[in-house]
Amino acid sequence: MTDTRGFTLIEAMIAIVVVAIISLSLTPIMVYEARRERIATAATYRWALSAESINRVNSIPAALLNQGTTCDTAEALPIRFERCIVAVNTTARKQTVTVTVLPMDYNWIPGDTVVIERAANVGGLNLGGP
Repeated sequence: MTDTRGFTLIEAMIAIVVVAIISLSLTPIMVYEARRERIATAATYRWALSAESINRVNSIPAALLNQGTTCDTAEALPIRFERCIVAVNTTARKQTVTVTVLPMDYNWIPGDTVVIERAANVGGLNLGGP
């Protein structure tokens, strides 16, 4: 009587085929999750650049902020963004500032726009006295 313990070649090949079919069926899910991770990373960079621009605008008194559009390029590796700040005095007492952050090389990353409305009648601080 022979010892029949172990696997035959056909059983091993069937196991390999089953594992291959299962792993191939999971490929679309892995691709989808990898894309979502790239979008989330880009959104984090975009948000950080937007927050930096908003903080810069909020640190400048409304009377000292240059009216018009100011744009620059910011690089959050590996993505380059264009930041634009548009300041407009909408009335004598209200200033509207729009901060826009757009990716330059990747069209699959959504842009970010924040509108800030603030009082425009605030001048520079006079700490020297009357």
